[in-house]
Amino acid sequence: MTLEEFRSLVDVWGADRNRWPGDLRLASAAIAETAQAVAILAESRRLDTLILAARPNISQERVGRAMFEVTAIVSRAAAPRGGRIAFGKMFGIPWWSVPAASFVCAGILGVCLGLAKPLDTFHNRTQGTALTMILDGGPLDPGWVLQ
Repeated sequence: MTLEEFRSLVDVWGADRNRWPGDLRLASAAIAETAQAVAILAESRRLDTLILAARPNISQERVGRAMFEVTAIVSRAAAPRGGRIAFGKMFGIPWWSVPAASFVCAGILGVCLGLAKPLDTFHNRTQGTALTMILDGGPLDPGWVLQ
C-alpha cells in the first residue's frame, strides 16, 4: 500500500482504524507505523474532533415529531376532499388504472395457477371434484358433499 492510498483511506474512513473494514486494516498495518502516516492520522483526528463537536444534539422526540409532520403533509396533499387517498394525483395516474391493474393481475395469477396445477392432476378424487364444483359455476348437485 502506498502513502497516497493510505491517505485516501483516512479521508474515507477517518483516523480511527478500528472503524475501517478488516482487510483494509490489515493491508494498512505496515504503513500506519511510518512517520508520514502518523502525521496523516493526527491531522485526521483533529478534523474528526471538529466534526464531532459540530454535530447537533437532536432528541428522538424531535425526530419522531418531524417524521409525523412530513407524513401528515404528504397525506393532506394526496387526499381529496372526500377523504380517500388519491394515488392518481400523487403518482400522476388515472383513477381507473388501479382497479384495471388489479383485474389484470388476478387474471395472470389465475392463468399461472392453472398452468402450475391443472385440475386433472389431482391424485385425490375428492380434491379435484370439490375444486371443480367451486370453480365450475354451474348448479351444484345436492349430494356434492358426499362425493
